[in-house]
Amino acid sequence: MIEKTTQSLEEELQSVDLNEDFESNFIENEDISLVDNKKDVDVITESDNDSDDAKTKINEDISNELDHTDEDSELSSFDELDILGDDNFDKKDNINDNLFVVKMKLQEAEKTDSDATVISSPSISHSDDSLIGDIDNNGNNQFKILYSCSNEPKNYRTTGLPAICKKDCGEDAYFELDQNNFMVFGIADGVGGWNKSGVDPSLFAWDLMNSCKEASQYLNDWPDPKTVLIDGYDTVVRKKEVKAGSSTACILTLDKISGIVYSTNLGDSGFIVIRDNKVIFKTQEQQHYFNAPYQLSIIPDTTIAYLQNTPHDAYDDQFTAEEGDVIVLGTDGLWDNMYNEDIIKILKDDINNIKECKAEVKNREEYLEWEKNTNEVLSGLSFQLTQQAKKYSQDWYRESPFSKKFVSTGQYYSGGKIDDITIILMYVTYDRYSSSK
Repeated sequence: MIEKTTQSLEEELQSVDLNEDFESNFIENEDISLVDNKKDVDVITESDNDSDDAKTKINEDISNELDHTDEDSELSSFDELDILGDDNFDKKDNINDNLFVVKMKLQEAEKTDSDATVISSPSISHSDDSLIGDIDNNGNNQFKILYSCSNEPKNYRTTGLPAICKKDCGEDAYFELDQNNFMVFGIADGVGGWNKSGVDPSLFAWDLMNSCKEASQYLNDWPDPKTVLIDGYDTVVRKKEVKAGSSTACILTLDKISGIVYSTNLGDSGFIVIRDNKVIFKTQEQQHYFNAPYQLSIIPDTTIAYLQNTPHDAYDDQFTAEEGDVIVLGTDGLWDNMYNEDIIKILKDDINNIKECKAEVKNREEYLEWEKNTNEVLSGLSFQLTQQAKKYSQDWYRESPFSKKFVSTGQYYSGGKIDDITIILMYVTYDRYSSSK
């Protein structure tokens, strides 16, 4: 791991990557001493031209300019602007706001390790000991996760899909694995800033996820997710098939016998656990500072300013699952645009119906029919979540989770954040009829 200090921040500009407009002003302005005339430094960021820069309305000057524009002008309303980037926006940077952000980042860097470390979340206890008793007496009974993955890329590819990519998830990637004693799920969000260097951010994310899946397959017992992440990342580095890139990562595993879910999370992807229509657990983001999540990286050129973490920096947690628990695993394209309440509103009725139908199951045949129907429902729900997140990302006026965090840095921002959206929707069930196989 490359340790970040205030001194290194000032000398190498390793911690400046809020957005492209900010980066441009910061590097090119001769009066800003922190740059130290390093004009050729390229800062690897989470954002790229199609996300944060697409929303350059973050500057109050832009809003003021629009307010004073002629009604007959091309810029007379927000509706007439190109949300994916308008040349008029790029000319309206607010240097004073940018200097304020620099100050914020320096203050963040001065925090102690304990200030920057994510605190431990309370474990979730199992409320139904009767299930544990059944497990002890009959190893054939198993917990399992029914799931569906859905994604909506920010920009669909116009060229062929690289062989390493399972599907077009934009810069996101994921995997799932179902073994006899355990299940494993993983999700990653490639850092879009690599586009500036001619690097496809999805390649690192997919290589990491594919390598983590491969590492899980060779384990006979339940895999520790931290070990999976370590082995997966080491494989990516050792193979050297991907020359450059960065991504966040979140991996969780289910022990089918005990029902315990173990997780490790690095960055701002993550998951929530919904029980009885309430969120009882949520992974915590790991950020160096706003919009700069913890990330695993391969850096080919030491002259590039970058952020880099190791799998050991990932935060670990665990909880004991119960019948009917819903787990929503997603990249930040989901969490930046939807609140927990938005997600529950979409899931609530169908999940309640799934539970009611499961309660009526009396034999193996009925269970298999219920499982088939549940998978179909989950498929529809995961699609609804991605589409709703996409809709919110394009809403300029909604107070989104991302806009609230952005405003907390002292700048103006409204609306969602256009980004890749990848979701794995999971439903935890207990198969009491597996002994009939």
